[in-house]
Amino acid sequence: QSCPFVGYARRRRRHQRNDADDGAKVCAVLQSYPSAYRHLVGGAVQTTIVDAETYLLSVYRYIELNPVRTEMTSHASEYPWSSYQGNAVGKRIELLTPHRLYRRLGKTDEERQSAYRALFRGRMPERELTAIREATKKAWVLGSDRFKAQVEAKTGWQPAPSGRGGDRKSAEFLKARIKSL
Repeated sequence: QSCPFVGYARRRRRHQRNDADDGAKVCAVLQSYPSAYRHLVGGAVQTTIVDAETYLLSVYRYIELNPVRTEMTSHASEYPWSSYQGNAVGKRIELLTPHRLYRRLGKTDEERQSAYRALFRGRMPERELTAIREATKKAWVLGSDRFKAQVEAKTGWQPAPSGRGGDRKSAEFLKARIKSL
């Protein structure tokens, strides 16, 4: 049986030069995390490991608001392939399994649905949109600094881009260079 992390490992290998890493290792490492931490968001090209405690509900919101941002619909509830109907209204969707964090939104179905609808009031902060977009575009880990450090320690992969070069003549570059010595 194939692990969902195998494809992630193959894609990551393109960005890093550590051929010793493979999908089986990533699968074993990430399966050791509590289930709240083992979520992948992805498609045919990219997959992102998501720290559920920090970002899962934001990612739900991001995905379900995509049709609104692209002006396909005026509200998330109008998109026929969205899980919004199940999470916010209570429509039974066979393929939808409520996540543990979703269940924490309230004690009853009505409380959870109301809290979920509240997540969609107002706009998503630009920093959240940027963090999600960058992580999914580049197959980086999406989560807290602590979570990223845990993923890096267990897999040996860098969970986010490192700083690159810079203007070697600028004062800022020289200060950073001196600090690193």
